[in-house]
Amino acid sequence: MLDLFRPQPQAPSASPKGRIARQSKRFSVPVLDLPIRVEVLVGGIRYAGQLWDVSQHGACLLLRSPIPPNQAALLRIHSPSDNEKIDIAGQLMWLDSVMGSYYAGVRYNQPVDFGPTFLGPLMRNAETFHRAGASTSAA
Repeated sequence: MLDLFRPQPQAPSASPKGRIARQSKRFSVPVLDLPIRVEVLVGGIRYAGQLWDVSQHGACLLLRSPIPPNQAALLRIHSPSDNEKIDIAGQLMWLDSVMGSYYAGVRYNQPVDFGPTFLGPLMRNAETFHRAGASTSAA
């Protein structure tokens, strides 16, 4: 999976290559099995896409069209199974294009606890899956 999520921590601590260290563990979204639709509202314009990965501090989005970075945004994450939506205020930090697809990094204005939302179980299942995979591959 592409390493595209680059949130800016509260106290920047850049690595030797200029990348910003992550603030929290991120969780890949099962985009092939369960696409999670997102909308990003920036300057009165609505952009559509999918959630690529997520953490309590930010997210990476796969978008249909480019969004100019370095602006305030409202991120709306839609549940794939019901009408639940999660609205998060944030900042567009970066945009990248890979083979005709657009990826954008969003840093939330405040950390988000996804535990009580529809993303909570997906994140817990991902953590269990990664731990099980790590223990069997190390054996």
